[in-house]
Amino acid sequence: MSPRGQHVDALARAVLERLESSEPQSVRRLLLAQVDAVARLLRLEARGASVLAGQSGIAVLVEDCRNEYLRGLDADAALAVLELDWEEVVLRVALHRAHERRIGMSRCSRCGGETVEVTYRGHRRRPPGRHFRRVGTTDLYRARRCSSCGLVRPPNTG
Repeated sequence: MSPRGQHVDALARAVLERLESSEPQSVRRLLLAQVDAVARLLRLEARGASVLAGQSGIAVLVEDCRNEYLRGLDADAALAVLELDWEEVVLRVALHRAHERRIGMSRCSRCGGETVEVTYRGHRRRPPGRHFRRVGTTDLYRARRCSSCGLVRPPNTG
């Protein structure tokens, strides 16, 4: 990957970390949806992308993350980072989020932590709790459990 691509990737990770740490959860979900909407408009080359990014604060968020990222760089690398547009960073953030969704990474609805799939072998008994779903006609049941808070929910469908 080129140095430019590495800087865009690092900035995208910084923006994602900032978004993941925003509280409360409703604000986090709204910001993530706004990033996705701005990225979609940028991919379509629509006129309202920069206006929406300015009004929603996405452009300011990217600039704040860029300023934090610049503090740890030397002069040459900082100049390369200053040449990056906020649009590139927003598109890379949306790409990272789409990749997370595609590989099946699931987040907890309570705390935002990663969830893992758990399997319960029934041995002709129903599993404890209502969140387990039967796998075919076997005695296997599956659910997703948060690795942080332990919340159990039904598995992803589809």
